[in-house]
Amino acid sequence: MNTLLGAVQIAEASATATLWAIRDCLPVPGWVFQLNNRSRFFQSRGTLSHGGALYRGSDQGRLFLNRHSVDRGSVQLGRNVVRWWRLVGPYTLPDIGDPRTRDRELLQKAMAAQGIDTRREQSINGKVGGGTTKYVAGGDAAEVYAGLRYRFTDTSDYALLLDDEYFTQWLARRSTRIAERTS
Repeated sequence: MNTLLGAVQIAEASATATLWAIRDCLPVPGWVFQLNNRSRFFQSRGTLSHGGALYRGSDQGRLFLNRHSVDRGSVQLGRNVVRWWRLVGPYTLPDIGDPRTRDRELLQKAMAAQGIDTRREQSINGKVGGGTTKYVAGGDAAEVYAGLRYRFTDTSDYALLLDDEYFTQWLARRSTRIAERTS
């Protein structure tokens, strides 16, 4: 990210315009930027508010971001300092399991293992569908997987699924199909 922001400085674009453009162009959610310690953060599309942590002012927002980011940095952009945080780690696409096992069966096994009512299956599928159309379409399968996985971190009931082998297989399959369909 430092390299990208440094290249923008050469173009002599305003820091604010640069952050708006980068925010809108990043292919996955989970990127947050701050210009000169202002209270407003620039977030890539699909980035969660994390219980409003990013709306509580610059000090509390930075504290949250420093604790939860997988990568962060800052760069001088003209006379401005741009801080950035990455909340979504790069993921390797996990194993998709036995191809003879139906996707729905994987999801139902994961839900049962975590004690999630099977009537919520539609909600889980909707979270993937909504994430696809708005935030992660067009990336490769690993980017889609990372973005969709991130979408499940905001719901405590569903966050339990993230450590379940059946769920990660299901999500990997869905991510692969989405990447094939949208690239």
